[in-house]
Amino acid sequence: MLPEGFQHPSWPSKTMMAVWRLLVLCLVPAICDFQDHHGEVREWLVPSQELPLKTRGRYVVGKSGRRVLLACVNWYGASQRQMVMNGLDNQPASVMASRIVELKFNCIRLPFSLEMVLDNMSVPRPEEMLAANPELLGLSPMEVFDKTVTALTNVGLLVILNNHVSSAVWCCSGNDGEGLWHTERYPEQEWLRGLRLVARRYSKNPRVVGFDLRNEIRANGAILPTWGSGDVFTDWSIAAIKGAKEVLKEQQDLLIVVSGIHFGMRLSEVPNRPIHEEVPELHNRTVYTTHFYYGWSFDMMAYDRISKNIIILMFFACWLWVLLALDRESKNFRSFQAAPSSQEANFPWELRAAAAVLALQALLFAIGEYLGQSCGHVHIVSPPAFVVLSSWCFCISYVIWTRILVAYTLVLFTNFRNKDVQWRYSRPRDLPDDTLQMPVPALTIPRFTLAMCASESLVQPLRERKRFYATAALLLLLLLVVVGQKCGSYNNFRGELDACLGPLLSGEGVTPAPVWLSEFGTDVRDNYFNNIMRYIKENELDFAYWSINGEKRLNESETYGLLQDDNFAVRHPWKLEMLHDVMRRSWQKDVITQITQFQTSVATTAWSRTQRQQGRKDVRGEVTGVVLPVLAALAGWLAIMYGIQHSLISVPFLTGNQYEYFPIIATFVAGYAVIVLEEQTEINKARPRKAMPAMLTATSILTLVTHSVHGSQRQRKRLQNLQRKGKRKTQGQRALPRCVVFDLDGCLWSPEMYELSWDRGGAPFNYDAEGLMRDRRGCVISLHSGVEKALNELATDKKWKGVSVAVASCCDVPPWAFELLGKFEIGPSKMKMNELIAISQIHKGSKQGHLREIQSVVGCNFEDMIFFDNEPGNCQNVAGLGVTCIYCPDGVTSRVWSTGIEVRPCQKTYRWWFCQGRLVDFE
Repeated sequence: MLPEGFQHPSWPSKTMMAVWRLLVLCLVPAICDFQDHHGEVREWLVPSQELPLKTRGRYVVGKSGRRVLLACVNWYGASQRQMVMNGLDNQPASVMASRIVELKFNCIRLPFSLEMVLDNMSVPRPEEMLAANPELLGLSPMEVFDKTVTALTNVGLLVILNNHVSSAVWCCSGNDGEGLWHTERYPEQEWLRGLRLVARRYSKNPRVVGFDLRNEIRANGAILPTWGSGDVFTDWSIAAIKGAKEVLKEQQDLLIVVSGIHFGMRLSEVPNRPIHEEVPELHNRTVYTTHFYYGWSFDMMAYDRISKNIIILMFFACWLWVLLALDRESKNFRSFQAAPSSQEANFPWELRAAAAVLALQALLFAIGEYLGQSCGHVHIVSPPAFVVLSSWCFCISYVIWTRILVAYTLVLFTNFRNKDVQWRYSRPRDLPDDTLQMPVPALTIPRFTLAMCASESLVQPLRERKRFYATAALLLLLLLVVVGQKCGSYNNFRGELDACLGPLLSGEGVTPAPVWLSEFGTDVRDNYFNNIMRYIKENELDFAYWSINGEKRLNESETYGLLQDDNFAVRHPWKLEMLHDVMRRSWQKDVITQITQFQTSVATTAWSRTQRQQGRKDVRGEVTGVVLPVLAALAGWLAIMYGIQHSLISVPFLTGNQYEYFPIIATFVAGYAVIVLEEQTEINKARPRKAMPAMLTATSILTLVTHSVHGSQRQRKRLQNLQRKGKRKTQGQRALPRCVVFDLDGCLWSPEMYELSWDRGGAPFNYDAEGLMRDRRGCVISLHSGVEKALNELATDKKWKGVSVAVASCCDVPPWAFELLGKFEIGPSKMKMNELIAISQIHKGSKQGHLREIQSVVGCNFEDMIFFDNEPGNCQNVAGLGVTCIYCPDGVTSRVWSTGIEVRPCQKTYRWWFCQGRLVDFE
């Protein structure tokens, strides 16, 4: 800065100041363009020199021609009745922006409504909605939106605006009146005017790089949208061209994002009218966008239906097999009931109903599978319809088979089929004893009920054709397993998406264009999310996860959100890790090489055919390698139980009638035990479930045996590798950790925040004239003796370059902790603590949870982390992860810092299920 009153000998001061400001504006972005706390460029952010963006072939590129991956998240709220972004009630906009950068995203999709743009609206309940942003009180919704955009672009994020709805409501459904781009309240001209006003408003901000014209074009009641039909009322391609031209009049460098029809899914009709080819203004400007959620995938929902019911079906099959195996009587029986007709005797109505329900389910599946692989409009309706109808069919089947098998059990193991026994249990209690002198029963059961439950005519077809029904049950289970594997396979999932996106990705019949998956999300780690992430990776798609929000509405959690309700802590670390894996593979690749590879792949369709053939081989391999051994093991188990029941196999501890009942009890006990063991195994492994989870009890047995054999081999190799690494490290220099984590209260500073609240102290905090940090009541907050040395070394010593610094605290008042981190100064350069600390996990919860979230962001192993804490319970808790824990009851002192680093690398004891980290005691 120039001294006040400075005068150049020949230039006027105003001219000099203008030149100085110009130099600052030009040079500062070039020198300090989005650097992290160590001065290293954050490679995931797009530098200003690459703007504006454009498209080339299938990719978005910068000025240099290099690929720019749009790794985005959705941040919504302004398009709803609250009129502002979710999260501004508990986090400042600048903190939210910085948090998004910390999570390694480079752009934001911001939805807005026409209502907030065109009407004179105010923020409802501003004191609640903007509680963490008091400087925004009194502003209109659009002015709050302006401040939000500015906060995001100031930290280097790209912004893509999205006209989500016309009226400010939650989106989306088929009857909300918002399906088309025009509504009764906001006709097409108002929609175009709104687009123009928003584009003009941000035309001077170069980091607002794209405009999503409309969200999820879909049916509006009975009116279906079209593409290329020529109908100005329903043809979205005509309206998209109009909207794009209005936006480009105000800012000609924006990317134009065009949604597919039918909830944004269907881009397969773009070849009917490829507007990115036909309209000159849209050349190298058009990005097509699609959405894909779990509820829109027929195969994923069919897979889950089968997975959830396979155990129940297995139970009924085992029940039937046991009854057939134990039924040793002849097939000629004499019934006490009236003789049924020949047709009913051969095939009772219960069996006919069970066959009809099975046929109906097969028909529903065939229809849904066809629609799922064809990307038609009805495809959106087929998955939920299939779930509802198949659920009813399964329930009906369970009722019918319960009726049949209960009757079979009563006929086989009781005398209820005897007329005298039925008469005894069905006669009224007040009648005198008959000539048989039978006692009055304690329980009276209607004779009709007994006759229905113990109906020999119902079970007679099963007893006469044992092999047929046993084989039919086996084949049905085998069919369900094969179909379930096929539905849950990645090949089917890819087929669904290829049907909707294929032409733009493959270049069949149309010039390729970028496809942006701008909405997808989940709250569970399932096959859907694994498959969608694999599809993004294989096809190198730009994406925007739904969503960053911790809240759906005020005081209502967003379960799909990346952040928790406090809009800071990570909700699902595994989800963030999978997104980072995609981003690491695609950060600014050279698009020239990619286009060459793409053109080579377009020249022939043999590749796709090979993939389909390979998919079929995979399914056959799964049947041969998994299903057949499982069924063989199951058949072996049943054979052993049959041999025991018929005294063909001698068991020393069984006598007399115990041989008959032992197989039944053993089968159910063993099945239950294996299921419990498998669930515990999955929990211990802590990884996503494989295809057909908890499919068969015999599968569980084989899984446990396989893990035992191969696991021991892997364990030996792992120990050998560790020993070799340990020898190399002892011969050379000690390895430094990749991440250093500190607790706050009692570890870095004293007193703790809850102690300040007791004295009615706390924020604001400021340095006094003596250089002491004091709160509003004058209480001194001081750093421990070794903190400044440790942090200064981490910031300046070259050996620590590339090592991440984090804090993990269960502080009672997180905003006070954040303020102190932003005001404490370290070292001669007076660097703020928050400039050094890259990751902050300051919220209630377990320390294991904090360390897991930090580990997922850093991307290192727990063994490469070191943790300082003044609470022994926290250290013992975190040591279970394999982290080296330094217990420092007096906080971080110089001795604690120097000696704690010297003990690295720590010696660890590896066990079968876990590894325990080193706990160093400095008490």
